[in-house]
Amino acid sequence: MKKLIIYSLAMFLFAQNSFSQCWNLVWQDDFNGNSLNTADWNYWIGGAYNNELQYYTDSPTNVKVENGNLKLIARQEVLNGYNYTSGRIDTRFKVNFTYGRIEGRMKLNNGQGMWPAFWLLPTSGEWPAGGEMDIMELLGQEPNKTYGTCHYLAAGQHASLGSFLTLPSGNFSDAFHIFALEWSATDIKWSVDGQVYFTVTKTQVGSANWPFNKDFYVILNLAVGGNWPGPPNGQTVFPNTMEVDYVKIFQKNPNIKISGKALCEPSTSSIYKLPTWSGATYNWTVSAGGTIASGQNTSQITVNWNATSGNRTVGCTFHNVCGTRTVSIPVVVTPNLWENPSFESGTVNWNFTKNPPAAGTFTAPNQSGAPNGTKVGKIVCTTLGNNFWDFQMSRSGVAVEAGVSYTLRFHGKATVAGKITQVNFLNPNNFTNYAWQNITLTESWVLYQLTFIAPYTGNLLFTQDFGFNTGTFYMDNYVFGKTANLPPVAPVSVDRSDEIEISIFPNPTDDVLKILAAENGHFSLLNLDGKSVAAGDFEADVLSEISLKNQPSGIYVVEIQTVSGKMETRQIVKN
Repeated sequence: MKKLIIYSLAMFLFAQNSFSQCWNLVWQDDFNGNSLNTADWNYWIGGAYNNELQYYTDSPTNVKVENGNLKLIARQEVLNGYNYTSGRIDTRFKVNFTYGRIEGRMKLNNGQGMWPAFWLLPTSGEWPAGGEMDIMELLGQEPNKTYGTCHYLAAGQHASLGSFLTLPSGNFSDAFHIFALEWSATDIKWSVDGQVYFTVTKTQVGSANWPFNKDFYVILNLAVGGNWPGPPNGQTVFPNTMEVDYVKIFQKNPNIKISGKALCEPSTSSIYKLPTWSGATYNWTVSAGGTIASGQNTSQITVNWNATSGNRTVGCTFHNVCGTRTVSIPVVVTPNLWENPSFESGTVNWNFTKNPPAAGTFTAPNQSGAPNGTKVGKIVCTTLGNNFWDFQMSRSGVAVEAGVSYTLRFHGKATVAGKITQVNFLNPNNFTNYAWQNITLTESWVLYQLTFIAPYTGNLLFTQDFGFNTGTFYMDNYVFGKTANLPPVAPVSVDRSDEIEISIFPNPTDDVLKILAAENGHFSLLNLDGKSVAAGDFEADVLSEISLKNQPSGIYVVEIQTVSGKMETRQIVKN
């Protein structure tokens, strides 16, 4: 027996040493402290999918960090039309990775209708074509069983492969367990406490269907009800808590990438990082047009970019316990803050939503005469949904600074003149619309422009709705950046099909806004919560005034409707 114990210990140490030689810890969150690290995690606020019953919040009653653990807590309480609240967080655009080992140490919950999950989604791409990897899912009525699944598109239909592991004794709510996924270019493996219980290969999925070759991000959530687990019953206990001790990501040297901005404005500074390993060495290089301001020979550098636009490269040769590796990241220095603005890389960086019964496609084909490059965005709406936003192209994480003017420009057309599209910049959490424009397309390429003042420092959600009419739309050459930095264009075409002959000035204003129109009509002044703070009528060719004396500084929207039925919105700023 003594020899067996020594042999087992030796094998354990060998395995641990082999693991350390092959894998590098590149990111982790041990959930120490007393709040969520929002530098790495985003809160999901709102409802969800799969007919789930919860409303996700950022309240500490639903998402709590204490005693070294993250707690996602489901509660039976009414909020915004839902009968339950819970927590969901993700690392999208903050911690993204391609290939590696991701593991989480968790103590799960139980009870009919409870649905905890630890999973991965791609940073861009339509589901299911973009792929999904579910590291752990558990149904509360089966507290001793965990599921691992991958989702993808095959023959134009949703497909999935999955399996499960059942504990030989006890439940996953009794103690902490390690749920892990190892992901490579050729296969995906699921394990619990080191036991691999399921493997999917690229051959099984099919090379043409395999979407698991790009950046994914981490999601943790606790759902209530839904299509799979069904609703809670009288025996389900609330509050109901899922606990997470840590989440860690490991990668091998060939898969490690430099993190940092791939798109930078001229005359700015950017930070580029590699993981920090004890005893590692780092030698950074930057191509012409940039200089290393600080950090050489460390895991992180700051680069100053000059005033010239162009393609740049940041590189590093690092040496760690797994060997020596040279990596690089291409950087484009330009006033245009959007990657893949002309669809030259396909639909990467663009999201697409079609809520049933809405149906159609979003592709990026080659087209002669494209305004920029060789490809365009092609949106085909074959069936309308219940709302015009049910058929929508979008971009997440549009970073802005409060009080700064930004401009969006793009080219658009339709196969039949008169088709309508709408562009919007929204709050990603509560969907407050800060800037929008309705556009009636022609059969020829036309350049459109929308300028607005950013309401806060953070991320906006850009959406473009196509659910007004069925038909085929073409979009290209999006430019989004700070108005002051963008080169002027002339002329810029805007939608004039329903424009009112009206002047609203001054903008920005202090206490009084003036209206002069060619028709009689009615105005409403709305704040950013969509509440009317002033309203009234105006007469043709008579100067009318709107008092803003008692209104706080910020952005407002003036809605105008004339007696002839024309409607228009204008955004104004009060100093």
